[in-house]
Amino acid sequence: WTVAREYRWRMMEKWGEYPRIESLAFLSPRDGWAAGRREGAEMLSPLLLHWDGEEWSEIDLGGSEKLCKCALSALYFRAPNDGWALGGGEKALMLHWDGAQWTPSYGPESIRLVAAAGTPDGQVWTAGLESDDFSTIARVAAMHWTGSAWKTDALPKESTWLRSILMTSSGDGWMAGEGLYHWTGSAWQEVA
Repeated sequence: WTVAREYRWRMMEKWGEYPRIESLAFLSPRDGWAAGRREGAEMLSPLLLHWDGEEWSEIDLGGSEKLCKCALSALYFRAPNDGWALGGGEKALMLHWDGAQWTPSYGPESIRLVAAAGTPDGQVWTAGLESDDFSTIARVAAMHWTGSAWKTDALPKESTWLRSILMTSSGDGWMAGEGLYHWTGSAWQEVA
């Protein structure tokens, strides 16, 4: 925590902005990731840090070219060379890690993905909000990585704040928040 506080203060002093970490994932004591956002005044940009066992280093996500006015909120790793950092803001942002680099892809506009889970066969599910602003009440959004492409999943009714996903297999899983949904292998169904 001391390192995180020092990093935050250095960012605030240097650029008038500060980092906010939303998600952590560790593959080993020497291989960890932190995802979140850098924000301040009118700016918002994704933040990704890597832990090598001794120190955190910031990952360059495009140099001077911004990916989007967005944040990262969820991490999921199937293996050291297969991981996802997910988030959004002005549009959904999905970064894929292949062991050497992070490659961005984008989803629908004004989607903010906040939770992710996957299965050993490489499929990934993620949920979030159809809004780029956490202060508003918005419909939830669910997306699914089939192993080759992202698709948007339909939910049976309006709900807000789905924050957690658990997938037991590609045919069975759960999303929870202000509602509870069960994945049957082909669709999400609301559970009372």
